[in-house]
Amino acid sequence: MLLAKRKTQLVILLLCGVTAAFFLWQMLYGQADKNAFRRSGSKKLAKDYKSELFRAAAAGDYITLGHLLGRKINCNILDPQGRSPLLIAAGKGHDKCCLLLLQEGAGREIKDPLGNNPLIMASGNGHVAVVELLLRYNCQIDANSDTGKTALLAACANGHSEVVKLLLKNNAALWPGRSSGTGLLVTALRNKHNHIARILLDAGADCNEIDEKGNSALMLAVAASDEDLVARLLDSGSINIYHTNKSGEDVFLWAKKYASENILQQLKKSARITE
Repeated sequence: MLLAKRKTQLVILLLCGVTAAFFLWQMLYGQADKNAFRRSGSKKLAKDYKSELFRAAAAGDYITLGHLLGRKINCNILDPQGRSPLLIAAGKGHDKCCLLLLQEGAGREIKDPLGNNPLIMASGNGHVAVVELLLRYNCQIDANSDTGKTALLAACANGHSEVVKLLLKNNAALWPGRSSGTGLLVTALRNKHNHIARILLDAGADCNEIDEKGNSALMLAVAASDEDLVARLLDSGSINIYHTNKSGEDVFLWAKKYASENILQQLKKSARITE
């Protein structure tokens, strides 16, 4: 009887010891496992937030974007293509998203690997509201003037007249790109945006601009058979009508090859007056 009682006590003590050891193990290692799980979960959550930030900027989802920015997510992170959320939103024309990002201190001059900043992206895609917003936040209107690839050039190349007028109204420079043959006037003409060329001439663009092949603005206007534009260039009073390109061709040869008889007569008349 006494022996049985002692055996029962030993079993109880053994069970208590196992239970205590189990709880001790949980305290020492279980909490570490939980912390590791939480850390991995928080990393995944942070990654998901970043992905969602880029998605919201691209889709114009300003509600989700505002929610994410409220969590103090870094608004200047870059996606795999090297673009910030503001660059993406500006290029897509999402002005509300751009406003939220700018209010959170998004970098206005962050560039993608091609050298485009938010203002250049918005200008090149014709997003007037975004261009107005970025200018209000003092984005550099002539950024990239050293290479000629400015916001104004992007707007001229793509034929966005309202953006061109807005940038000119805000004193965008007319000279970038001239020395390298990628000036505003010849860029507009080579891309067949004659309406942009007229706006530029009204703003005082150099009527003697030449492109990389040495073709003058007048030659490009002649090739486009635009009698009115040819007349405007000839009436500028400072046009070099005898300019030749790198192939030795002049505007008279181009008129014979590409233009109407009326334009050829315009040129001959102007040449006689000049002489």
